[in-house]
Amino acid sequence: MSRTAEALSTAYALSLTSAEEASRWGRKKIDIEHLFLAVLLNEQPAGQALRSLGITLDAARKAIEEQHAHQMSSIGVNDVQQPIGRITLYEAKANFDWSENAKRTFQGAGKGRRSRQRKQGNAADVLRELLEEPSGFIAAVLERLGTNADEGRERLAEIESRSASRQPDRKPSQLSVTKDTFIPTSAEEVFALVSDPERIPDWDTAGSDVEHTGKQTWEALLPAAWPNGKPRPPSEEKRRQVFELMDAAEPHRVVWRVSFPGNSVSKPHCRAIRLWPTDGGTHMRFTVTYPRDAHRLRRLVGTAVRPGLQPLLWVQAAHLSTQISLNFR
Repeated sequence: MSRTAEALSTAYALSLTSAEEASRWGRKKIDIEHLFLAVLLNEQPAGQALRSLGITLDAARKAIEEQHAHQMSSIGVNDVQQPIGRITLYEAKANFDWSENAKRTFQGAGKGRRSRQRKQGNAADVLRELLEEPSGFIAAVLERLGTNADEGRERLAEIESRSASRQPDRKPSQLSVTKDTFIPTSAEEVFALVSDPERIPDWDTAGSDVEHTGKQTWEALLPAAWPNGKPRPPSEEKRRQVFELMDAAEPHRVVWRVSFPGNSVSKPHCRAIRLWPTDGGTHMRFTVTYPRDAHRLRRLVGTAVRPGLQPLLWVQAAHLSTQISLNFR
């Protein structure tokens, strides 16, 4: 992935997670504490640094609530913080805005030059901006979590210095994208979710009514309408998708092959999910792969249009990864 594409994907992921966390408090405006939680949940070195300091998602949410209560009580205002609830972002379908402080922090991660390196707009730059934000809110939250901004900067530098770029294994002839995600639970819990065919609708919202049809094969029907309300083809045959479990090595790897027997436009593809323990939870690598077409002309056409398809497949992988994560947040 190019540096620009990586910056855009990071901005998308942090914005989405920030909005999800804001919705837990019934907020329609994203603030720096929601951005901090998004960085904590991020799979990049910034999130790794915070988690390696022993910061968990539940502890961070509690510290944020306590700091808000402390600030309000200091001016004689009590009981104004709405109790944290579940994520309602996708139910409300509301537009979220950024507070001026959060906007300045987020935008600052992609501007200017630092003393030793150019800002890249990645999660590490966002974390550095948060550690330096002038209100002192994040610094106070870190103190409540038993650490401080200096330790955060030092740990981030350590992890960045030893982080190597690891590219997923794939054949050049294949159309493939990979999305890395941090999930705040054990690898065993994630494996139990993604390897259970009966729970496919819990993370693949396009599937429903899962039915066992063979030794390692299950069928599901696509919903009758797209998320925007537009109806799908009325034929159930064209809405039928088949899930074939190709590999399940507990608790580290699951591979599903997904096909659409009644729809010639939708091509079969594989979803490979790799899991390994990390500080505070599990690192998940979700790879979507469309195999090489045997027909030479279609293969040549596919090679030509591949650059345009990569972003679409990345969105698919990012969406499925997010849905898996939401089951544990």
